[in-house]
Amino acid sequence: MKHKFRRTLTTALAFFAMLLSFALFAHAESSETERETFRGRIFSKDDIDVSGIEVVIERLILSYEDKESGMKEYNTIHYTTLKTDKNGYFEFEKPTTEYCDYNIKTEGIPSGYGITRSWHFIDPGETYGEIEIRPVADIEIKNNGSGGVF
Repeated sequence: MKHKFRRTLTTALAFFAMLLSFALFAHAESSETERETFRGRIFSKDDIDVSGIEVVIERLILSYEDKESGMKEYNTIHYTTLKTDKNGYFEFEKPTTEYCDYNIKTEGIPSGYGITRSWHFIDPGETYGEIEIRPVADIEIKNNGSGGVF
């Protein structure tokens, strides 16, 4: 009787150990391939069409970093291009690189309207962003000191 109990207990423990190892392996596999989803929105307080605006997503690869000044330079690699839905939303899985950005193609914005800047850096962990389309007369243009205009 004791022998049968030990065999049953050993079999049950082996079965649970196998289940645990399978669960840990499955979790490790999914973590390696899991990526964050970024969801963006282009909107306007005016009643204008925000659908079909092209958004270009780029991977950023660190190419230079000055530790003293904190300045960083990145090489950009095209990742994907998509368009906003009828409500101005766009969504993508972030690339596996640490950083990425998205660029709004202003050609898709109705005439007389604009945005303050078309290029948007996405920080690690950032999963949502909004861009407002406004009448061009309402947009304040500033030179950022490095030749870029925002």
